[in-house]
Amino acid sequence: MPPAGAMREKEVREMEVSFLPVMAAVLVVFYEGVLSFSDQTFWPGQDKNKLIKLPFVYHGGVWGDLLILPYLFGIWVPQMSVPWWLWIGFFPVAFVITWYCHKTWWRMCEKQPGFMYPDRSESRGDPERWHWDLPGAAWVHFIYMVGAVMMIGGHIYSPMPAEIVWRTCWLMLVFVPVAVIAPGIVQSWPPTKKDIAISVASAIVLWAVVGLVTWVKLIHWLGR
Repeated sequence: MPPAGAMREKEVREMEVSFLPVMAAVLVVFYEGVLSFSDQTFWPGQDKNKLIKLPFVYHGGVWGDLLILPYLFGIWVPQMSVPWWLWIGFFPVAFVITWYCHKTWWRMCEKQPGFMYPDRSESRGDPERWHWDLPGAAWVHFIYMVGAVMMIGGHIYSPMPAEIVWRTCWLMLVFVPVAVIAPGIVQSWPPTKKDIAISVASAIVLWAVVGLVTWVKLIHWLGR
């Protein structure tokens, strides 16, 4: 049995928070907000000529990016043990996921534009040019999401103490409805039954993924 001092040291290490990724994530979201304010998509009615149903301050995903994910990044980083070549492999996967999500959101915003797609003046409705409609704030969000998906990959790969696995589980269970259900309801307000069903179904799928990852890490990939 290890001495008490070693046990206390291990406990401290398990609770360690790396503030660099926390501050980096917060600053990126802050810059995204500055650009959104400049684009006049920060709050409803900022630009009377734009139909903004989901401005920056109403977007639950933005608040999740600001309050939930930075904390998770901070407790993940001290525990991560990902080889450099795997980080390189994470990047194209994260990029494709992010690209697909933003393209899907563009299609969903056809009748209900939000802060990421104020209008379709650049693409002129051409789905192959959807990315032309992304303003500066949306490109910052794009970059943030690529990084976030890579961090999630690093979390899944790396053995973590049980307490961190459980904290991640509970916070991600909160993040999912904040980032998925709330924006879907706000943007399509008043929502139809189809809008609600799509948002809830997406949340259920993501909840199931969170539960599966938690189970795998606790049972098969805890490592400590």
